[in-house]
Amino acid sequence: AQQRYKEAREGAGAVIADLGRRFNDANEKAKYDRVSYSPDDVARVQELQQAASSRFVRVQERFDDLDEGLQRYDKPANEQLTAAAAAYDEVKAEAQGVGEELKAVEELRVRLDEQARTAREEIDRAKKA
Repeated sequence: AQQRYKEAREGAGAVIADLGRRFNDANEKAKYDRVSYSPDDVARVQELQQAASSRFVRVQERFDDLDEGLQRYDKPANEQLTAAAAAYDEVKAEAQGVGEELKAVEELRVRLDEQARTAREEIDRAKKA
């Protein structure tokens, strides 16, 4: 039970850490959204990213609560470790869901960047014509 708990906790922690890095990248990119996209597109990107970010905070809090809950025991019983491992598996799944939400934001930015690039190329062609 101890090994299962350790693996589940580390698995959830790894997904959360990766998401943290991805959110840092997304926040850096968000600084340039107003310059790069139309106001409607900025609002759409911000709304999606904020929703994912809020959900990520809840996942982090749940992870921390699980940690604190088990620390109350000097030596947790196998049942407690098994229950905690299952809860960490749920946290990992939730974090992966947040990852999919963030992926949608990343893909939207890619599409918007591609549209902007195409529009610039069309303008350049029109100027040369």
